[in-house]
Amino acid sequence: MQIHTFIRPLFKQSLQCIKTATHRFIGLACALSLLLFSCSDIPLLDIELDNEIESPAISVGSTFTIRADGTEQTITSSGATIRQVLDSSDIEVGLTDEVSPPLFEPAVPDSVITIVRISEEIESIERSVPFDRRSVRNETMSADEPPVIIQQGQNGLEELTVTIVYRDGIEVDRRITRVILVNEPVEEIMMIGVDVVAQEQDFQFQGKLAFINGSGAQLFNGSNSTVQNLNLGGVPDRRVFSLSPDGDWLLYTIGADPDAAATDSETPPFNQLWLLPTRNGARNSTLISENVLWAGWNPARRERPEIAFSTGVPTTVSPGWEANNDLWLAELDEGEVISDTLSQIVQPYPAVFGWWGGDYAWSPDGSQIGYSFANEIGTIPAERPSSPENLIRRQSLHTFVEYDTRSDWVWIPPLSWSPDGTLLAFSRHSGDEAAAGNFETWMLHVPLSQAGDENALKLKANSGIWSYPFWATEIGTQGDNRAFAWLKATNSQNTLSSSYALWLADEDGSNGRQIFPAEGLSGSFPRERGAVTWSGLEPHRLAFVYDDDLLVYDLQTETVQKMTDSDGRISHPTWAPYGAGR
Repeated sequence: MQIHTFIRPLFKQSLQCIKTATHRFIGLACALSLLLFSCSDIPLLDIELDNEIESPAISVGSTFTIRADGTEQTITSSGATIRQVLDSSDIEVGLTDEVSPPLFEPAVPDSVITIVRISEEIESIERSVPFDRRSVRNETMSADEPPVIIQQGQNGLEELTVTIVYRDGIEVDRRITRVILVNEPVEEIMMIGVDVVAQEQDFQFQGKLAFINGSGAQLFNGSNSTVQNLNLGGVPDRRVFSLSPDGDWLLYTIGADPDAAATDSETPPFNQLWLLPTRNGARNSTLISENVLWAGWNPARRERPEIAFSTGVPTTVSPGWEANNDLWLAELDEGEVISDTLSQIVQPYPAVFGWWGGDYAWSPDGSQIGYSFANEIGTIPAERPSSPENLIRRQSLHTFVEYDTRSDWVWIPPLSWSPDGTLLAFSRHSGDEAAAGNFETWMLHVPLSQAGDENALKLKANSGIWSYPFWATEIGTQGDNRAFAWLKATNSQNTLSSSYALWLADEDGSNGRQIFPAEGLSGSFPRERGAVTWSGLEPHRLAFVYDDDLLVYDLQTETVQKMTDSDGRISHPTWAPYGAGR
């Protein structure tokens, strides 16, 4: 039997394999192997490959509508996903383009595919930087003489890199991505008469007025004719400095010894909380041993004083602590904590930039404590839980976008209660961008907010990062209205480095006016909480720090009295008595 008699059927079978796309390679390999096996014995085959191999069937596919570049076209494709459908068309899709439905979704027949072209453009523009104004007092000039400009102000120049985003050629977003200061602004310096804030040797007032002076502290008792040096027993760290509601005690914190070194087992405390009687010759005493971030008096308690405080954990990295975000209550007797009243009341929980901690403020009736974090305002009931396991949770009343300082410090909104405890004034960061330097003054109606309606009202725009609104401590400061003061930036475009002026307004934000310094002038107010304090017995008077000196402003006479003439750094004025029973 000749070989070709059985090779021929095998060869034809191989050709059948060639007809299918999945077996073509195998079929060709088999056919060639057979030919090589006995090519001399196989007669010429009368087989035409073109006739034997049939073309595969072509899938017709589905219809899709594509909208892109202002046009609309219909295509037919057998793609299984949106990406495959577009790949089969002549339309290119950029990496930043938006495709709807998304590229990874299955392709649904007869669907519409929309392509939005996204592009960005970088643009450099120049912007003027307004200059600041500063006043310098001259003892040879009187208040009646007009100010004298001793240095002309000059605007600066900065170069902005702006990223412009387009959607199908239409601008939809413009972001500042880089700022380079080309020329620094030159401040305008004006010379004014010193008797604008003339110091009286015997200025009389009611109550006690204490303040930090450099590395120590002093107190005026009804007059500035004599000053009492307070023996703090150390250098105040300016975190806590407050007179009790009756004025008999001073609550303050002393910074840790800078020479103290960390041991192998623990990091030394960053401060201590102390208590000092304000009578002459009194000795201070340690109240809370260490690591206090905030502490304040219950303004409604005199017979049996009460404080609240929050703590942290010392660390070896900046800023030197990590907040516990806790809150404790303690009652005092003769300068000591009554042990069985020491109680943690709030349950700590995470917060934005919570490592820095928050700020707190007692309500006038002592029933609750307002709190603030980097993006949140709320209240905490000032009551001890039934057991350590039943700690209270904070009640958030108002939220906003936090301010990103891009540094190792955190900006926390300052808080101040109205005298009747219904309104909470605060500064807050505004806008949707965490790096934006926009700050506003707001008012929150606390009872209505606790009922489920936020009732927050923006009073002042562009008030500034260091504005610190502060309520008068008495109803009726001006007629039946309740007044509050705040510091307003003179340069609303850059409130971080701007100078500030002292403003006053009614509770609804109306009747706002600058009360110090005079219009067109500006000075240096502290960029820290506690720059302004109201008198509890004379609500028409408020004290504040200006150019590192303590001043008292009288709303009735519209006069300013200079209380100190010190080379030290004056800060944190506190005025007592105040609160219930004054």
